[in-house]
Amino acid sequence: MGKKVFMFAAASCAASVILGALAAHSLEPKLDDKLLAAFKTAAHYQFIHSVALIALLAAENQFKTLNFKQVYNSLIMGILLFSGSLYLLAMKDLWGLEWLGKLGIVTPFGGGLFIAGWALLLLQVRKNFPTNQEK
Repeated sequence: MGKKVFMFAAASCAASVILGALAAHSLEPKLDDKLLAAFKTAAHYQFIHSVALIALLAAENQFKTLNFKQVYNSLIMGILLFSGSLYLLAMKDLWGLEWLGKLGIVTPFGGGLFIAGWALLLLQVRKNFPTNQEK
């Protein structure tokens, strides 16, 4: 699983940089301020959570008692649903695909998956480390 997560995270980091540059250099004159902000938010959250996946992969070797699988899955699905739906929502008018507006219902689920991933990590740490242990 580690290799797949790492490959996803690396590709996702690259994609978020490309999409952020697209927003800054090409989409700014084409999208209204609200849609441009949504697109940039998608790139920002995608990058942060992709880097977090790489950091968690590094931490996995340090903390072998933790189960990171559910954390990885939650963050990956959060990236796909949250950022993916925001990208599509921002582009719907430009592409003439109004029906994409229905995807707005998906965005909060992606955000919830981000929260769930971090909560799962917190629970793993709490469960696997006694209060008197400093690691």
